[in-house]
Amino acid sequence: MPRHFTAEDAAFSADDEPIMPGGYIGFTILFAIPLVGLVSSLIFAFASKNMNRRSFARAALFWRIVCYALVALYFFVPSAAHAMRSLPAIASDLANRLAARLPFSLT
Repeated sequence: MPRHFTAEDAAFSADDEPIMPGGYIGFTILFAIPLVGLVSSLIFAFASKNMNRRSFARAALFWRIVCYALVALYFFVPSAAHAMRSLPAIASDLANRLAARLPFSLT
């Protein structure tokens, strides 16, 4: 027999209480501050007891690391910097080629 949702199921412990949308906005703004954001995302990612806050901080930390890696690649690897600068031209060429294959005109 299927189990039905009861009022007891709605009670959250402090470890898995959901974060409200305003909390996500606040954490996003906090994590965007250069040095403070890095330190706070590290603290929340590894020391927070709330599972949702910990997961959000880990995701923010992951994207920060990806962005740092892309910036380092751009500045320290000349061929990567050239490739990144030519991305708009490559994207435009690809869009033109795809538009030429369409059975209708975009203009």
